[in-house]
Amino acid sequence: NDNQNATTVARFLHDTLRLKRASIVYESSSYGRDFAKVFIEAFRAGGGTIVSRSPLPVSVGDSLAFAVYAAYLKKLNPDVLVFPGRPPWAVQLLRALKTLGVTIPIVGGDDLSGMEAHAVEFPSVWYVAFFNAQKLATPRANDFVKAYVAAFKALPEQGAAMAFDAAMLIGRAARAVGPDRTQIRDYIESVGKELPAYDGIGGPLAFDARHDVQKSALIKRVDK
Repeated sequence: NDNQNATTVARFLHDTLRLKRASIVYESSSYGRDFAKVFIEAFRAGGGTIVSRSPLPVSVGDSLAFAVYAAYLKKLNPDVLVFPGRPPWAVQLLRALKTLGVTIPIVGGDDLSGMEAHAVEFPSVWYVAFFNAQKLATPRANDFVKAYVAAFKALPEQGAAMAFDAAMLIGRAARAVGPDRTQIRDYIESVGKELPAYDGIGGPLAFDARHDVQKSALIKRVDK
């Protein structure tokens, strides 16, 4: 749930990084706007200050535009940049900041897991993660990673682990109630309520009354 992600980021900035002044540059979409709104509320509630709030139009793409954003951020000098947006945009913005001599931590939602590919260039990127293939908590997760590496010759990203959990949970529902779509849906809806949480690769998985997934999340730094 992106609202949970935004709250997790705000708490991480307060409790772990101890940073109080944040600028947020967000993708001008329902995802970015909602993330920004929830993050700002949670960050301010913890005593933080929002230095700036800047939407990033979905049509942006040229380096000049990112240079303008970078110059504005350099002038404001925030402690941290919160970026609910796509990795290619994060790369362009960080390169523009680096050109100006600005190196500040950037924290984003799970979308920024794609910044792992740029970890050497930008080692100060943090993102919300629901699965970390390098720190496994259960034998089942270890078996999954071994099988994935054997098949694809690479460590699984969190999307692969979440997709596996989703497929296995749907399969479990179908085995329990048969092929009827409505009954499968009702079975899944009851996980975490009438039924116990599902023991997934990324940890226990359950659903609340709003049908949102309830599971643990962590903030991960990209690996150099």
